[in-house]
Amino acid sequence: MTDTLSISKQLQQSGLDPAQADAIAGQMGHIIDSDLVSKQNLKELEISFSHELEKSRSQTIENKLLLQKEIEETKLVLRREIEETKLVLQKEMKEIESSLQKEMKEIEIRLTEKSNAQLKWIFGFLVGQAGLIAALVKLIG
Repeated sequence: MTDTLSISKQLQQSGLDPAQADAIAGQMGHIIDSDLVSKQNLKELEISFSHELEKSRSQTIENKLLLQKEIEETKLVLRREIEETKLVLQKEMKEIESSLQKEMKEIEIRLTEKSNAQLKWIFGFLVGQAGLIAALVKLIG
């Protein structure tokens, strides 16, 4: 609160009449009181900021804990999905291996059949040659 009485006395000492000095002092007091911040205003503001800061800190801690929980849940989900994918891939690899083994057996059988056919042809050819040679030997000899 501004001391308007002392302002009014100073204005009167400088030559203003009491009514004018009181009016000017009153207006000055009103202007000073409305535009200046008191210690009480500052204290209230400090308390308000402290509460807001504490609230913000609490929310930050709460958000951090929520994020950590979400991260852990995401890790668990990812681990489970990786394990499921691993099992699916292992199953597919076994199926591919089985299929390849079957195809290899079929190829082996076909090769064996072709080899047998070739051996029969070669054997027949050799028998035919032997017969031809025997016939030639009889003719010549």
